[in-house]
Amino acid sequence: MARMAGLGNMAFANSHIVNTYAKFRPAPPASLIKAVVERVTEGQQKAGVSGGGAALVCVDMGCGSGQNTTLLAPYFTTVVGVDVSQPQLDVATRMHSNVGNVSFRIGSAEAMPFETGSVNLVTCCASVHWFNSPTFYREVDRVLCPGGVLACYSYLGCTPICEGRRLRDTLLQVWHELGTYWPKGHNLLLEEYATLPQLYPDDTHIGSEEGAFRVAFEGTVEGVVGYIASWSALDKLRLNEGEEAAAAFLEKAKKRLLSAAGSDKEDIPMTREHNYFLRMWQKPSS
Repeated sequence: MARMAGLGNMAFANSHIVNTYAKFRPAPPASLIKAVVERVTEGQQKAGVSGGGAALVCVDMGCGSGQNTTLLAPYFTTVVGVDVSQPQLDVATRMHSNVGNVSFRIGSAEAMPFETGSVNLVTCCASVHWFNSPTFYREVDRVLCPGGVLACYSYLGCTPICEGRRLRDTLLQVWHELGTYWPKGHNLLLEEYATLPQLYPDDTHIGSEEGAFRVAFEGTVEGVVGYIASWSALDKLRLNEGEEAAAAFLEKAKKRLLSAAGSDKEDIPMTREHNYFLRMWQKPSS
Protein backbone atom coordinates (compact mmCIF):
# COMPACT_ATOMS: atom_id res chain seq x y z
CA MET A 1 0.00 0.00 0.00
CA ALA A 2 2.89 2.33 -0.63
CA ARG A 3 3.82 4.37 -3.69
CA MET A 4 5.37 3.45 -7.00
CA ALA A 5 5.22 6.43 -9.33
CA GLY A 6 8.67 5.61 -10.64
CA LEU A 7 11.83 4.74 -8.74
CA GLY A 8 12.46 8.41 -7.96
CA ASN A 9 9.35 8.73 -5.80
CA MET A 10 10.30 7.46 -2.36
CA ALA A 11 7.65 9.29 -0.35
CA PHE A 12 7.21 6.30 1.96
CA ALA A 13 10.81 5.17 2.29
CA ASN A 14 12.13 7.00 5.36
CA SER A 15 12.15 5.08 8.62
CA HIS A 16 9.73 7.39 10.45
CA ILE A 17 6.89 7.03 7.98
CA VAL A 18 7.61 3.33 7.30
CA ASN A 19 7.03 2.47 10.97
CA THR A 20 4.01 4.77 11.29
CA TYR A 21 2.52 3.37 8.08
CA ALA A 22 2.82 -0.23 9.27
CA LYS A 23 1.25 0.60 12.64
CA PHE A 24 -1.66 2.85 11.69
CA ARG A 25 -2.69 2.11 8.09
CA PRO A 26 -5.76 -0.13 7.72
CA ALA A 27 -6.17 -3.35 5.78
CA PRO A 28 -9.25 -3.70 3.54
CA PRO A 29 -12.26 -5.65 4.81
CA ALA A 30 -12.99 -9.26 3.89
CA SER A 31 -16.05 -8.15 1.91
CA LEU A 32 -13.86 -6.23 -0.54
CA ILE A 33 -11.38 -9.07 -0.98
CA LYS A 34 -14.31 -11.42 -1.59
CA ALA A 35 -15.75 -9.16 -4.31
CA VAL A 36 -12.38 -9.03 -6.10
CA VAL A 37 -11.75 -12.79 -5.86
CA GLU A 38 -15.23 -13.53 -7.18
CA ARG A 39 -14.52 -11.41 -10.24
CA VAL A 40 -11.27 -13.30 -10.83
CA THR A 41 -13.14 -16.62 -10.60
CA GLU A 42 -15.71 -15.39 -13.11
CA GLY A 43 -12.93 -14.34 -15.45
CA GLN A 44 -11.25 -17.73 -15.29
CA GLN A 45 -14.54 -19.45 -16.05
CA LYS A 46 -15.12 -17.17 -19.05
CA ALA A 47 -11.62 -17.99 -20.27
CA GLY A 48 -12.38 -21.71 -19.99
CA VAL A 49 -10.06 -22.38 -17.07
CA SER A 50 -11.42 -24.80 -14.45
CA GLY A 51 -11.17 -23.56 -10.87
CA GLY A 52 -9.99 -26.78 -9.25
CA GLY A 53 -6.44 -27.23 -10.39
CA ALA A 54 -5.64 -23.79 -11.76
CA ALA A 55 -2.45 -22.18 -10.43
CA LEU A 56 -3.54 -18.59 -9.82
CA VAL A 57 -1.10 -15.69 -9.51
CA CYS A 58 -1.83 -12.37 -7.79
CA VAL A 59 0.43 -9.31 -7.89
CA ASP A 60 -0.08 -6.53 -5.32
CA MET A 61 1.47 -3.37 -6.79
CA GLY A 62 2.56 -0.70 -4.33
CA CYS A 63 2.24 -3.21 -1.51
CA GLY A 64 4.02 -1.15 1.15
CA SER A 65 4.17 -3.08 4.40
CA GLY A 66 1.90 -5.83 3.07
CA GLN A 67 -1.43 -5.24 4.84
CA ASN A 68 -3.34 -5.95 1.64
CA THR A 69 -0.98 -8.54 0.18
CA THR A 70 -1.43 -11.28 2.73
CA LEU A 71 -5.24 -11.08 2.66
CA LEU A 72 -5.09 -12.53 -0.85
CA ALA A 73 -2.96 -15.53 0.12
CA PRO A 74 -5.85 -17.97 0.79
CA TYR A 75 -7.20 -17.55 -2.74
CA PHE A 76 -4.07 -17.75 -4.92
CA THR A 77 -1.25 -20.19 -5.46
CA THR A 78 1.28 -17.36 -5.57
CA VAL A 79 1.00 -13.80 -4.24
CA VAL A 80 3.77 -11.28 -4.89
CA GLY A 81 3.91 -7.83 -3.28
CA VAL A 82 5.89 -5.25 -5.27
CA ASP A 83 7.06 -1.80 -4.18
CA VAL A 84 9.83 0.69 -4.95
CA SER A 85 10.62 1.19 -1.26
CA GLN A 86 13.05 -1.36 0.15
CA PRO A 87 12.42 -0.19 3.75
CA GLN A 88 8.70 -0.88 3.26
CA LEU A 89 9.48 -4.30 1.81
CA ASP A 90 11.79 -5.08 4.73
CA VAL A 91 8.90 -4.43 7.12
CA ALA A 92 6.52 -6.48 4.97
CA THR A 93 8.90 -9.43 4.91
CA ARG A 94 9.40 -9.26 8.65
CA MET A 95 5.68 -8.95 9.43
CA HIS A 96 4.46 -11.66 7.05
CA SER A 97 7.29 -14.21 6.88
CA ASN A 98 4.93 -16.92 8.13
CA VAL A 99 2.75 -16.83 4.99
CA GLY A 100 4.35 -19.41 2.73
CA ASN A 101 2.88 -18.48 -0.65
CA VAL A 102 3.54 -14.72 -0.28
CA SER A 103 6.79 -13.05 -1.30
CA PHE A 104 7.92 -9.46 -1.74
CA ARG A 105 10.17 -7.91 -4.34
CA ILE A 106 11.32 -4.48 -5.40
CA GLY A 107 9.99 -3.15 -8.69
CA SER A 108 8.10 -0.44 -10.52
CA ALA A 109 4.45 -0.26 -11.53
CA GLU A 110 5.62 1.10 -14.88
CA ALA A 111 7.94 -1.88 -15.51
CA MET A 112 6.29 -4.85 -13.86
CA PRO A 113 8.73 -7.73 -13.29
CA PHE A 114 6.43 -10.47 -14.63
CA GLU A 115 6.08 -12.41 -17.85
CA THR A 116 3.42 -11.63 -20.42
CA GLY A 117 0.08 -13.29 -19.67
CA SER A 118 1.28 -14.77 -16.38
CA VAL A 119 -0.94 -12.98 -13.83
CA ASN A 120 -4.61 -13.50 -12.91
CA LEU A 121 -5.06 -10.49 -10.64
CA VAL A 122 -3.28 -7.17 -10.18
CA THR A 123 -4.31 -5.28 -7.04
CA CYS A 124 -3.53 -1.70 -6.08
CA CYS A 125 -4.57 -0.85 -2.54
CA ALA A 126 -4.22 2.89 -1.82
CA SER A 127 -1.52 3.13 -4.48
CA VAL A 128 -2.74 3.56 -8.07
CA HIS A 129 -3.02 7.35 -7.69
CA TRP A 130 0.79 7.43 -7.48
CA PHE A 131 1.34 5.64 -10.80
CA ASN A 132 1.81 6.88 -14.36
CA SER A 133 -1.55 5.60 -15.61
CA PRO A 134 -0.82 5.12 -19.35
CA THR A 135 2.41 3.22 -18.73
CA PHE A 136 0.97 1.22 -15.85
CA TYR A 137 -2.11 0.26 -17.88
CA ARG A 138 0.07 -1.00 -20.73
CA GLU A 139 2.01 -3.12 -18.26
CA VAL A 140 -1.16 -4.48 -16.66
CA ASP A 141 -2.56 -5.42 -20.06
CA ARG A 142 0.70 -7.16 -20.88
CA VAL A 143 0.96 -9.27 -17.71
CA LEU A 144 -2.73 -10.16 -17.27
CA CYS A 145 -3.95 -13.43 -18.73
CA PRO A 146 -7.32 -13.57 -20.57
CA GLY A 147 -10.09 -13.01 -18.02
CA GLY A 148 -7.62 -11.43 -15.58
CA VAL A 149 -8.59 -8.53 -13.35
CA LEU A 150 -7.13 -5.19 -12.33
CA ALA A 151 -8.62 -4.11 -8.98
CA CYS A 152 -7.89 -0.64 -7.58
CA TYR A 153 -9.26 0.26 -4.17
CA SER A 154 -8.65 2.78 -1.44
CA TYR A 155 -10.29 5.08 1.07
CA LEU A 156 -10.11 8.83 1.68
CA GLY A 157 -8.98 9.49 5.22
CA CYS A 158 -11.17 8.06 7.91
CA THR A 159 -14.26 8.87 9.94
CA PRO A 160 -13.45 9.27 13.64
CA ILE A 161 -16.47 8.35 15.79
CA CYS A 162 -16.71 9.45 19.42
CA GLU A 163 -19.79 8.83 21.57
CA GLY A 164 -22.02 8.75 18.51
CA ARG A 165 -20.51 11.84 16.92
CA ARG A 166 -19.09 11.30 13.44
CA LEU A 167 -16.12 13.63 13.00
CA ARG A 168 -15.66 13.13 9.26
CA ASP A 169 -15.84 16.84 8.42
CA THR A 170 -13.17 17.67 10.99
CA LEU A 171 -10.82 15.01 9.64
CA LEU A 172 -11.29 16.24 6.06
CA GLN A 173 -10.57 19.80 7.16
CA VAL A 174 -7.28 18.57 8.57
CA TRP A 175 -6.61 16.70 5.31
CA HIS A 176 -7.26 19.78 3.17
CA GLU A 177 -5.10 22.03 5.36
CA LEU A 178 -2.02 20.25 4.04
CA GLY A 179 -2.91 21.81 0.67
CA THR A 180 -0.05 21.75 -1.82
CA TYR A 181 1.78 19.06 0.13
CA TRP A 182 -0.68 16.60 -1.44
CA PRO A 183 0.36 15.63 -5.00
CA LYS A 184 -2.15 16.17 -7.80
CA GLY A 185 -2.76 12.43 -8.07
CA HIS A 186 -4.63 12.55 -4.77
CA ASN A 187 -7.53 14.20 -6.59
CA LEU A 188 -8.30 10.66 -7.74
CA LEU A 189 -9.00 9.81 -4.11
CA LEU A 190 -11.41 12.72 -3.79
CA GLU A 191 -13.20 11.29 -6.83
CA GLU A 192 -13.07 7.74 -5.44
CA TYR A 193 -11.25 6.49 -8.56
CA ALA A 194 -14.33 7.18 -10.69
CA THR A 195 -12.20 9.34 -13.00
CA LEU A 196 -9.44 6.79 -13.51
CA PRO A 197 -9.06 6.07 -17.24
CA GLN A 198 -10.97 3.01 -18.39
CA LEU A 199 -8.80 -0.03 -19.01
CA TYR A 200 -11.38 -2.52 -20.36
CA PRO A 201 -15.11 -2.27 -21.19
CA ASP A 202 -15.95 -4.66 -18.32
CA ASP A 203 -15.72 -1.91 -15.72
CA THR A 204 -17.07 -1.89 -12.14
CA HIS A 205 -17.14 1.01 -9.68
CA ILE A 206 -18.46 0.77 -6.11
CA GLY A 207 -18.33 4.01 -4.13
CA SER A 208 -17.77 4.38 -0.41
CA GLU A 209 -21.28 5.73 0.21
CA GLU A 210 -22.69 2.31 -0.65
CA GLY A 211 -21.18 1.08 2.62
CA ALA A 212 -20.21 -2.30 1.21
CA PHE A 213 -16.58 -2.16 2.30
CA ARG A 214 -16.17 -0.84 5.82
CA VAL A 215 -13.52 -1.51 8.44
CA ALA A 216 -13.19 0.00 11.92
CA PHE A 217 -10.60 0.12 14.68
CA GLU A 218 -11.28 0.88 18.33
CA GLY A 219 -8.94 3.24 20.15
CA THR A 220 -8.52 6.84 21.24
CA VAL A 221 -7.69 10.12 19.54
CA GLU A 222 -4.04 8.99 19.51
CA GLY A 223 -4.93 6.33 16.95
CA VAL A 224 -6.44 8.94 14.65
CA VAL A 225 -3.43 11.23 15.11
CA GLY A 226 -1.11 8.29 14.41
CA TYR A 227 -2.97 7.65 11.18
CA ILE A 228 -2.60 11.34 10.21
CA ALA A 229 1.13 11.04 10.97
CA SER A 230 1.36 8.33 8.27
CA TRP A 231 0.22 10.73 5.52
CA SER A 232 2.79 11.52 2.84
CA ALA A 233 1.75 15.20 2.93
CA LEU A 234 2.53 15.39 6.64
CA ASP A 235 5.96 13.93 5.94
CA LYS A 236 6.55 16.56 3.25
CA LEU A 237 5.60 19.25 5.74
CA ARG A 238 8.15 17.75 8.13
CA LEU A 239 10.87 17.77 5.49
CA ASN A 240 10.12 21.33 4.37
CA GLU A 241 9.26 23.03 7.66
CA GLY A 242 10.92 20.85 10.27
CA GLU A 243 9.97 18.46 13.06
CA GLU A 244 8.48 21.19 15.25
CA ALA A 245 6.06 22.25 12.50
CA ALA A 246 4.93 18.65 11.97
CA ALA A 247 4.47 18.11 15.71
CA ALA A 248 2.49 21.35 15.97
CA PHE A 249 0.24 20.29 13.11
CA LEU A 250 -0.50 16.96 14.79
CA GLU A 251 -1.16 18.60 18.16
CA LYS A 252 -3.55 21.08 16.52
CA ALA A 253 -5.32 18.19 14.76
CA LYS A 254 -5.72 16.37 18.09
CA LYS A 255 -7.24 19.41 19.78
CA ARG A 256 -9.63 19.96 16.88
CA LEU A 257 -10.81 16.37 16.99
CA LEU A 258 -11.38 16.46 20.74
CA SER A 259 -13.17 19.78 20.48
CA ALA A 260 -15.46 18.38 17.76
CA ALA A 261 -16.09 15.40 20.02
CA GLY A 262 -17.05 17.73 22.85
CA SER A 263 -14.33 16.41 25.16
CA ASP A 264 -10.93 17.32 26.54
CA LYS A 265 -10.09 13.75 27.61
CA GLU A 266 -7.43 12.20 25.43
CA ASP A 267 -8.34 8.71 26.59
CA ILE A 268 -11.99 8.97 25.55
CA PRO A 269 -12.85 6.06 23.19
CA MET A 270 -12.64 7.06 19.53
CA THR A 271 -13.30 4.63 16.68
CA ARG A 272 -11.46 5.04 13.39
CA GLU A 273 -13.72 3.96 10.50
CA HIS A 274 -12.45 3.56 6.93
CA ASN A 275 -14.91 3.21 4.03
CA TYR A 276 -13.31 1.77 0.92
CA PHE A 277 -14.24 2.31 -2.71
CA LEU A 278 -13.41 -0.07 -5.55
CA ARG A 279 -12.79 0.21 -9.28
CA MET A 280 -11.97 -2.94 -11.25
CA TRP A 281 -11.77 -4.12 -14.82
CA GLN A 282 -11.76 -7.58 -16.36
CA LYS A 283 -9.64 -8.33 -19.39
CA PRO A 284 -11.58 -9.90 -22.29
CA SER A 285 -11.37 -13.69 -22.20
CA SER A 286 -10.55 -13.93 -25.89
